[in-house]
Amino acid sequence: MNTNARWFSLLLVALPLALAGCGGGGSGACSGASLGSLGSLACGSGASNQAPVALIAGPATVVVRTAVNLDGSGSKDPDGQTLSYRWELSSKPVGSSAALSDLTAARPVITPDVVGSYVVRLTVNDGKTDSPPVSFTFNVTRVNNPPVARAGSDITAVNGTEVILNGTASSDPDGDLISYRWVLSTKPSGSTATLVGATTPRPSFTPDVSGNYVVSLVTSDGSLSSDVTFVIISSGAANVPPTAVASGPSSVVLVGSRVTLDASASSDPNGDLLGYSWRWISKPLASQSLLGLETTARPEFVPDLAGDYVLGLVVSDGRLNSSERTLTVRAARTAAPLANAGSTQSVLVGSTIDLDGTGTPTGAGGLTNASLLSYQWALVSRPEGSSSTRTILNAGSSRAQFIPDAVGTYVFRLTVTDSVGSSSSDIVTVRVSQRNAPPVASAGGNRTALVGETVVLDGGGSTDANPGDVLRYAWQLVSSPTTQPASTAKLSPASNTAGTASTNKVVSITPDQPGTYVVALVVNDGTDSSDTALVTITVRAANQAPVAVIAGAAGTTVSAGKATGTVGTVMTFDGRNSTDDGPTQLLTYRWRLEVIPTGSTLRITEPTLAVLTLRPDQPGQYVLRLQVDDGVLKSADVPLVIVVNP
Repeated sequence: MNTNARWFSLLLVALPLALAGCGGGGSGACSGASLGSLGSLACGSGASNQAPVALIAGPATVVVRTAVNLDGSGSKDPDGQTLSYRWELSSKPVGSSAALSDLTAARPVITPDVVGSYVVRLTVNDGKTDSPPVSFTFNVTRVNNPPVARAGSDITAVNGTEVILNGTASSDPDGDLISYRWVLSTKPSGSTATLVGATTPRPSFTPDVSGNYVVSLVTSDGSLSSDVTFVIISSGAANVPPTAVASGPSSVVLVGSRVTLDASASSDPNGDLLGYSWRWISKPLASQSLLGLETTARPEFVPDLAGDYVLGLVVSDGRLNSSERTLTVRAARTAAPLANAGSTQSVLVGSTIDLDGTGTPTGAGGLTNASLLSYQWALVSRPEGSSSTRTILNAGSSRAQFIPDAVGTYVFRLTVTDSVGSSSSDIVTVRVSQRNAPPVASAGGNRTALVGETVVLDGGGSTDANPGDVLRYAWQLVSSPTTQPASTAKLSPASNTAGTASTNKVVSITPDQPGTYVVALVVNDGTDSSDTALVTITVRAANQAPVAVIAGAAGTTVSAGKATGTVGTVMTFDGRNSTDDGPTQLLTYRWRLEVIPTGSTLRITEPTLAVLTLRPDQPGQYVLRLQVDDGVLKSADVPLVIVVNP
C-alpha cells in the first residue's frame, strides 16, 4: 500500500438541537428547554433522546487492489446509547465489482479493483433515532512498476565495422514512455571507441581494438528506473580468405619420373592453420596417373604419358577457401624443347605487355643447353581498331614487349628451336581493357537471429565508380556451424548458392542450427571484381519461457502450493528452484503479495531477491506470487497460499 499520500478524513455531522415547548395537562412534553452544552439537552426534569452523530475515518488515497480499512467507531451518541451501523457503497467507478465486507460492522473493509473514486455512506442509530448520513470519498490510483531494460543478445563484431545496439525490446509494465541511458562501461586497452546516440533505443559504436566491449543499459519511466542490463560485444579482425600458391618442376619432366608438387608457400593473412586440397583438372588422354597425398602440402604423382598434367589447388583456413590456383606439369619422352609463352594476361590499354618465354624448359633433366635455343615472337591476332604498324619489340629474344592501342584480345605465338632444329610453339592471350575502377562490395552489417528465423541479406549498398556499369552479385555461404546434426541451411535464391554471379542483390538464409554462419559477397562490374565482403550471422536456439517455482527454506515448508506459519515468525521462500532453458543464474525475480488479511501491514521491501523472508503480522490467509524473467521471456505468475495462525 502507498502510504506517502495517506490522509485520514474525519467527517462530523452535527444535528441542530430542537427545543420543544412544554405543555400542561400531563402530556409529558416540555414547555421549555435549555441547552447546557453540545450534545446535551435538558427539558424540565428529564432530557429527551438526541440523535447520534456519524463519523468515518479512512485513507484519502490508496493503490488499486489494496484493502481499505474504514472506521466508523468514532461515531458519537450524546446520550451515551450503544450505536448500530448501517453502511452503503453509494458510488464506485464503472466496471468495479468491489463491495464492503460487512454493512453493519463498525470497521468494514473494501478492496478497490478499478482506478477512480469510491464513495461510502454511514448512518448510525442509537436504538431510537438515526443519525444524519455522512459520506466519505477515497481515491484509488494504479501501481507504478519500474520498466524493464533489454539490451539485446551478445554480439560478435569485426574491428572497424559499426555495431548497432538494440534496446527496443525494453518495456514498461504500465505502458509509460521510457527513456534510455546507455554506457560503454568496459572496452579493451587502447580503444578510443565511443557511443553515438547513448539516449536513443539504437545507439552505435565502432570497435577499434580486438577484445570485449561491455555496454550497460538502464531505462526510466520518469519516476522509476529499471535494473541495469548488459550486452557484450566481442570484436576481432575480419577473417580474410587464404592465398594458395602451387609450385612444381621448373622444367619438363621425363615420363616415368616422380614429380613432387609444393603448396607450402600458401599463406593466411589471419595466421590460421591451412588445409590443402589438390585435384586433377586435366591430363593426357588415356593417362592412368594417380595423385597421392592430395590433402597434404606436398603430394606426388608419376606421369605415364607425354603431355600436360594440369592440377588445381585450393587451401582453406577452416572457414574460408582460397581461389583455386592451377599448375601445369609438362612431361616428355625426349629432351626436345617445349615452348612456354607464359600465362594469360590482362592489361589496360596503353600499358606495356611483357611477353616472357623464359619459362620454356631447356629439356628434360636439363640435357639441352639453354644457349642453343632461339626464340621468335609473332602477333597472331589483334582486336579491331588496332593499328597494323604496332610491332613487337625484341621479338627475337626470350623477353619481348608490346604496347596495345585498342581494347580487345591480342594473341601472341612463341616458337623455340634448339641446336639440332627441333622446335615447338606456344601461344599466350592478352586481354586489354579500358582503365576501370573495381566496384566495392557491401553485404551489410553483421546480424543476429534465432534458429528458424529468415535472415535477408542485401548487397544493394555495393558501389561502382564507373557510370553505366551494371553490377553482378556473387553470394556464397562460406561457413556454417559444424555441430551435429550439421546445418543444411542454404542461400536463396538457389542461383546464388555456389557464388554464381547474378543481378539479384538480395538473398536470404534460414538457419537451422545455432552457431555462426559466414556469407561472402563479391560484385563484378563486367570488368573487375571487388574484394570479398563478409557478413557474420550469429544464431542462437529459440528461447523458451522460464518456469517459476516457490520452495520453502530455513524451516518453512511448502507443499501443494500452500505453506503454514504463525504470527510474528519469519518464513523463508526460495525461488532458485525455478527453471529455464538457459543458465538459471541469469534469471531475475519479482515477488509480490496479492492478498493480505484485514489489519495486516506486511509489505515486501526487496521484491527482486532470489530468497524472500516474510514476518506475518496478522492471522489469516496471505497470497504470495513469484514471476521469473530470463531477459527475453517471463514465466507465468505462480501463487502460494500462506495460512498464518495466531
